[in-house]
Formats: sequence, C-alpha cells, structure tokens
Amino acid sequence: TSAPSAPSFTTPGALANWTGLSWSALPAENPLVSADPGVQVLAWQHGYVIYGTSGGGESGFVWTSPDGETWTQATAIVAPRVLVAAGPSGLVAVGTTVPADTVWTSADGVNWLNAGSPSGLTEVDSIAGTSAGLEATGHSDVGSGKFATQTFSVAFSSDGITWTPLEIQAGITWD
Repeated sequence: TSAPSAPSFTTPGALANWTGLSWSALPAENPLVSADPGVQVLAWQHGYVIYGTSGGGESGFVWTSPDGETWTQATAIVAPRVLVAAGPSGLVAVGTTVPADTVWTSADGVNWLNAGSPSGLTEVDSIAGTSAGLEATGHSDVGSGKFATQTFSVAFSSDGITWTPLEIQAGITWD
C-alpha cells in the first residue's frame, strides 16, 4: 500500500499542504480552552474577535486579537450572553443582562465603553454589521402559558445604541 497523500487546500492563497503549518497547544488562558460550544469568530479591520459563553451559558466573554496569536479579554463586558458585530465606528457588543440588555462599544477592540441599554431593541437574538450599519434580530413574548406567542423583529443602527425597527413581512412569528 502507498502512504496517504497530504491534504491540500483549495482556498486561493492558502498553503498547498499541511507541511507549512506549525501547531502548538493552546495556553490555559485562551478563550477556546474552557468555552461552551458555539463560540463565534469575527474578523474585522483591526484583527479578530472571539465571543461566546462558558460555564454552561452562565458567563459571556469577548476576547480580541490584532493577529490571531495574542489575545486580550474585554473584562469591561460582563453579561451571561454576549453578541458582537463590527459596525461603522468599530465593535459593538450587546450583552443580555437583567433587567435590560447592555451595549458596549469599542473603536479599537481593547478599550470598551458601557453605552447603557439600547434604545428601540429588546431580546436580541442576533447581530451583524457592515461599514453601512448594524442589523439585529430579536423577539418578544406576548401572553403567557400555553397561549404565549413570540413576535419577531428586525432593527437597524448606525452606532449600536439607538435602533430603528424595520418593517418586515406581516405575520412572521418566532420559532
């Protein structure tokens, strides 16, 4: 039998095979070591962001890196769950907290400003951004018990703090 061939990459500009890569164990302080499943990685103009939860979803975290090797934890962000997007002015993190969600902003990914509760946005489920602005989806509960339903919403923001609800197709429900 012949030896298996080395895997190859099909992405233009990537290494031709695994021989050009070096691997090392992650240090204990790396956010991926103790993270829950579902960690998100975001590339933005100043590097990378990793965000997710640990402790079974009880503690949200945000780490930033200019190069993917050196990471800094955003210790100013304290929430059970955090969502992050890159918008026109930098990074926006929305944390689910009680009694209301909280927004943090950062132009550089290192220094974070607690901007308070977002205006026009509740129960955030997802957030995405471009140089034109930020979009968020959310839901709210209507009623209680077996008759409870959830409504679905979409909102736009240029700064992550003030959100404008967008008109969406009538009758969309949250599932």
